[in-house]
Amino acid sequence: MLRHNRRSDDISSTFCNTCGIMVGSYHCKDCFMPRLLCQMCVIRAHAYSLVHHVEKWNSKCFQNMTLKDLELHVQFRHKVGKSCRLPNQAFNDDFILIDTLGIHPMAMDFCGCNRAQTHTKQLLHVGWFPATISEPRTAATFCMLRQFH
Repeated sequence: MLRHNRRSDDISSTFCNTCGIMVGSYHCKDCFMPRLLCQMCVIRAHAYSLVHHVEKWNSKCFQNMTLKDLELHVQFRHKVGKSCRLPNQAFNDDFILIDTLGIHPMAMDFCGCNRAQTHTKQLLHVGWFPATISEPRTAATFCMLRQFH
């Protein structure tokens, strides 16, 4: 138990366990990787795990962080890492996703390309049920809806 509340085996290493270049000060409470990663490697590792909980080592203890705090940005209808030429920012870049693992603030853009679907359809396509059909700024995952059905 104590190993999970401190830097564990990485206490002697300050570099990211993945790239080995940057300082490793982040870890995910939901992934099966006890090692510390740098900010870029955490973002890369969570491109498809948007609802995980990340913590940052502050030299004394771990602090809770959101993936939005780490600048993970979600772009709908385009491959991960690719941006849309006409992105529509989700309501002041302040989108909330409700999942079985908690409530998560998100930085995300809807696709604004000429063949793009409505914002509601883009959310439904990825398995997120919008709280409203006009200018959605909150959604619940299908997984969460199934759990409470």
